[in-house]
Amino acid sequence: MSIQGTVWLRTIQVSASFAELKHSVGFATERLGFQCFLYCGRFPNPHTKVHEFHLKNCPEEWVRDAVSSDAATDPLHRRALREVTPIFWHELVPYEPTWIARARKFGLATGVTLPVHGPDGRWSSLSLMKNRGGAGAERDIRAAIGKCHLLAAFIHEVTDRIMRNHVEPAIAAEECKIERCSLTERERDCLTWIAAGKTTAQAADILSVAERTVVFHLANARRKLGVANSHHAIMKAVSLGHIKAA
Repeated sequence: MSIQGTVWLRTIQVSASFAELKHSVGFATERLGFQCFLYCGRFPNPHTKVHEFHLKNCPEEWVRDAVSSDAATDPLHRRALREVTPIFWHELVPYEPTWIARARKFGLATGVTLPVHGPDGRWSSLSLMKNRGGAGAERDIRAAIGKCHLLAAFIHEVTDRIMRNHVEPAIAAEECKIERCSLTERERDCLTWIAAGKTTAQAADILSVAERTVVFHLANARRKLGVANSHHAIMKAVSLGHIKAA
C-alpha cells in the first residue's frame, strides 16, 4: 500500500490533548469518506489500574442505546476483543439484526470496526460509519481499509501517550526518548524498500542480503519505533524524518 496521501495522519500523531485528538480524528474520518466515528479503548496503568476511554462524534443516543463495555450485549465489543482483522458491519446483518437495526435508526447505515491489541493488556477499537449503505458504500470501505488500519493504530498510540503524560510523566518522557532514537542505515533501507511496495524477498535481492536479514532489521525498526506492524513503522519513520515518503 502506498503511503502517499496519508499526511493527515501527522495531525493525529502531534495531538497533545484529547480535544485536539478528537478534532484530528474527525478530520481524518471525513477524509476517508465516513461521517461518524467511535473510538473505545482500555489502557491499564499501574497507578489507575484500568482506564476506559471513549472518543466519538456519533449520536449520543445510539451510544447509550446500543454500545456497551459488556461483551454479552455489544457484538462489536465482543468481536473486537477476540479478533484482529476488520469487522465489516454488513457481515453482521444475519447474526446481529437487532443491533444493526438500532444503528440504522440513528442514521448509521454501515461501517467497519478495527481492533488494535497492544502490550500489557492495552486494547482499543475504532468504528468508522457511513450514513448510506449499499454496494457502493461497501466498495468504498474496502478501498479505504488500509488507511483505516493506519488511523486506528495511530489513535491507539496517541491515546496511550496522552494518558501516560497525564498520569505518569516519567514514562512519557522515556517514550519520547525512544521515539527520537536513530535507526541504523540498514533499518532505514529495509523500511524504504518496503514503503516502495517491495516484499521482504525483493528487498533482500536489492540489498544483496538474506531475506531473514531484512526481516530482522524490520523487527528492530518496529521495536525502536514502538509499533506493531511494518505499515505503522513506515508512517512513523516518515513523520519522524528517518525515511522519505515513497
